[in-house]
Amino acid sequence: FFFYLLTQQSSKMGSKFSFAMAFAYGLGLKGCLISLPICVVLLLPPLLFGKILQVTFGDNAAAGFYKFLLKILPWGPRKMKSSSVVKFADEFKLPDGRHLPEKFRGAYWMQGNPQPDDLVCLHTGTWDAKERHLKLYITGDDCWTWHDNAEGWKKAYMTAAVCLSYNFYFDEKLEHARIYPDLLFSTRLPLNLIADFNMHYLVGAVPS
Repeated sequence: FFFYLLTQQSSKMGSKFSFAMAFAYGLGLKGCLISLPICVVLLLPPLLFGKILQVTFGDNAAAGFYKFLLKILPWGPRKMKSSSVVKFADEFKLPDGRHLPEKFRGAYWMQGNPQPDDLVCLHTGTWDAKERHLKLYITGDDCWTWHDNAEGWKKAYMTAAVCLSYNFYFDEKLEHARIYPDLLFSTRLPLNLIADFNMHYLVGAVPS
């Protein structure tokens, strides 16, 4: 109950909520007793060292460090995209998305997103038409773009290190979805305790 209250309170603290959420989940729910310590080992030392590099030598040094970690990460992506909306046409190539419903195809611009990422493409996701379930690994090729700075490459490494994926569960009209993140070993994070991750189709909107 204490850690439930902790997650409730931490949701008001912006970016700090994720640690409290993961810690509460690691006390007994599902496989997080195994995956959470591994995630801490994979994340904490690199993040601390990256911060030291950033403070001592500047943003470029930290960005280069996280790029290096991505290259040596055994289960990391073959390629990561550092892009922006302006450079989108030149650097972001859409994979084949014919296995998805038509309204899910193309690229999404996360306008107003406070995090260091701009674009997402769902084409690399696996689609279960019967369950209306889309599973998307964030570090899939040509799937996600990150800002070309220390913060962007840090988040890129973090998502790759913990094998972050999103599970979209859609309604019958494929117009609304609840989104649940998974970590290593498909450990489901209880975001319903602290926040609602939703996706809604904007009627009349024209994709471009």
